[in-house]
Amino acid sequence: MNDETTVAGELEKAGGEALTQTETAPEAAEPSGETEKTENTQQSETTETAKQTKKKNFLTRGFLPSDKNMGYAFTIYTLLAPYFIWGVIALLYYSGVKEKYAWIKWGAIPAGVLAALDLVQVVRVFIRCRGKKKVGEPVNRFVFALIFSFNSMLMPDMIMGSPPVKANILYTLLGLALCMTLYLIGLAIFSNPKVWFGIINGFFAFYGFMQFYIYLFRGAPIQFSDIFNIESAKEASDLYKFTFALMPIYAIVNVAVMIFIFIKVKIAPAKAKTRIAAAVGTAVGCLVMVFVGRFAYDLGLKNRYIIMNFSGSENKLTYSNVGYNLMFYFDGMYNHVYKPDGYSDEKAVEILSQYETKKADKDKKPIIIGIMNESFADFKHIGDLKTDKDYMPCYNALKKESIYGYVTVSAYGGYSCNSEYEFLSGNTMGFMPAGSAAFTQFIDGEQDSLVSYLNEQNYHTMAVTPCRPGLWNLENVYKYLQFDQTEYKCHEHIVPVKEINNNISDETVFQCIKYAVDNNIHKNDSLFIWTTTMQNHGDYTPDNRKTTPHNIEIQGIKNDEASIYLDSIYLSDKAFGDLVDHFRNYDREVIIVMFGDHFPHIMSFTEKLYGQDVSTLSTGDYARLHQTPFIIWSNKGLESKEIKDISLNYLSNEVMKAAGLPLAPYQQELEKVRQTLPIISMFGYMNSDKKWFETSDDDKKTTDIRNEYNIMQYYRMFGNVKKDE
Repeated sequence: MNDETTVAGELEKAGGEALTQTETAPEAAEPSGETEKTENTQQSETTETAKQTKKKNFLTRGFLPSDKNMGYAFTIYTLLAPYFIWGVIALLYYSGVKEKYAWIKWGAIPAGVLAALDLVQVVRVFIRCRGKKKVGEPVNRFVFALIFSFNSMLMPDMIMGSPPVKANILYTLLGLALCMTLYLIGLAIFSNPKVWFGIINGFFAFYGFMQFYIYLFRGAPIQFSDIFNIESAKEASDLYKFTFALMPIYAIVNVAVMIFIFIKVKIAPAKAKTRIAAAVGTAVGCLVMVFVGRFAYDLGLKNRYIIMNFSGSENKLTYSNVGYNLMFYFDGMYNHVYKPDGYSDEKAVEILSQYETKKADKDKKPIIIGIMNESFADFKHIGDLKTDKDYMPCYNALKKESIYGYVTVSAYGGYSCNSEYEFLSGNTMGFMPAGSAAFTQFIDGEQDSLVSYLNEQNYHTMAVTPCRPGLWNLENVYKYLQFDQTEYKCHEHIVPVKEINNNISDETVFQCIKYAVDNNIHKNDSLFIWTTTMQNHGDYTPDNRKTTPHNIEIQGIKNDEASIYLDSIYLSDKAFGDLVDHFRNYDREVIIVMFGDHFPHIMSFTEKLYGQDVSTLSTGDYARLHQTPFIIWSNKGLESKEIKDISLNYLSNEVMKAAGLPLAPYQQELEKVRQTLPIISMFGYMNSDKKWFETSDDDKKTTDIRNEYNIMQYYRMFGNVKKDE
């Protein structure tokens, strides 16, 4: 009873509360005027705040994106900063050294502002990313590839101090296309292309690093042909010393930054359509590089840059104007030996058949010693050089009883193998691509040469060199040129070994020559000995003064490199004089020919003597920098004669005539060519009227004879039928 009453009461109470709520609900649902006013005010304040925020973000949104796009900002700003700074430096530098470009210094102001803003953003980005394992949402794969393509394209140029703006906008676009194509390959193949990106970017960093030091060492940039010269570079590496420099260090810094970016930034996952697009892009990039690249090469490079590579300095200018990556590609793609017009093996054989092969008189076969003297050059030949005394007294004294002069060589500052090749083969580098190395690129089997012809004349042919067999592929090349005997690192048999300029001295090498002649076991045959020296090889640093006594004082010009070089030449000349004296009273006739392989790379001294930038010289004036002293001497006496116009491919003919030996059919053909074309070399040629032409020029007077020579040379180098002189 009591329980029922209680329950009824509570139900009644609950019903009353419900009724009360129902009755008051309509009133609560109707907003009052005061409430509406409050809500409108809040909404207005929110809108105003949003406008203020948007206005505030407008100033920084383009510079510092939201967390969502932080990956893009992190990558772009980090890599971009050095290039803005580089732009400022380049503008100021060129405005200072190039008078006609003085106006571009004002461009350094906006470039400096951009550089400052970028550096500020780099700091802000790093602060925002601090402590985060990954930053932002995944970056689009193609955008990532494009960013690193710009980096890879610009990095070698920046390291080498080349202007970011190229001679033609097409070169810039092609340089970017080249890098982008390489990165697209990784996008097409790999689901995670970071390792591929690292390899490509690392390659360009290493390429830029090596470009800097190789140019520093030899005065010419790395070219595609140097791929074949890696073994030679290793063999000669102990001749050079690395020195600290800021720009190549950037290559290392760039790789470190790249790794840091890879750690922090995610890349969008690979999808099937993404890979297909990358593959299509790769194909398009390849087509662009082949067809548009061919157009760009023919339009601006083939006839205006590459063939005019007079020196390492101008070669560097070519790479700077085109872009280091793109120029390397052009060298590899288009710088090849091509068949001359009207070529056939039968045509070459027909030309050779005009000449008779003769045998040497048994009683007239003197010992012949050939010496290619490293960097043996005469700076007085290019300018008014004054010294306290003669730095070539022996050479100058021997002129009275010798054939002498200046011989035009193709090489400058390096590539000694090309000079060696021109003398021993009678071929010219004038028909070969600029920057090529004959020994490592074009000799892969037996070739007819001065050596093989002397073998036919019952000479014992011997190469004696202080070099290692791996240098310039000598071990194989000397076999292909058909030397009977070779002796490498000949100085190891001489005790003690003397060093000059921190290299094996000429005196030591010439001791090897004396020993080889005195102990020739082939007494019944005559002897041809060929040697190359190392004493005058660069670099000419203060450290080398320890092994190069001071003998020559340069007057009016202070240049430490030139001073050390001339002191080395003075000692080289003395050693040659001693060698001549050794054979002067020898019981058999001895013919000695000695010539310099190229000028040393001491460009500041060279341009001081010229009085102008080397790249501004005419072909004729520039030729003097490719003309080194030569001399042909005999202990039986020769009539003194100066030869004023001769290139190295003809010099062995003069040796044969001095020795009284018959000329081979090919050498007889060279005598014919020489009448119209007395000088031909990689940088240019001179006709019988003493007019100089660049290699790309077509002198009508020599067109036919140059082509005939080219046919003969191509046949000897690449002919498919058995060569029979």
